[in-house]
Amino acid sequence: MKKYLIIVILFFAYQPLMLACDHCKELHSNNVEEITNDEKPSESMEPQQNYLPSLITATPFEGRQLAITLARKSIAEIQTDPETRKKLRSDYATDTQQLIASAQIIAIEFQTIAAANNYWRK
Repeated sequence: MKKYLIIVILFFAYQPLMLACDHCKELHSNNVEEITNDEKPSESMEPQQNYLPSLITATPFEGRQLAITLARKSIAEIQTDPETRKKLRSDYATDTQQLIASAQIIAIEFQTIAAANNYWRK
């Protein structure tokens, strides 16, 4: 279960990078159509709030905070039950490998944000 969750997290973390190339965009759009045609959204789904109007931030610190937000939102999207997330916290809170994996996800998100901000060069 832990390995599967990490693989899913990595997929979502690398997805913005994959969409940068035209070939990957085409593959992704085909896969999305296949998935959305087969699955019907839940009636209880609430409208999504746009917590990401832009990747542009004023400072590297704000960029890192945004990276943390993106990582946390990804987990909430994957594991939608808040009670389950609370129960799992005790598992990863003491597991060094899972904490390192979480830090790597934040680093990947931060790398994407830094590139979008031209590494805050003026």
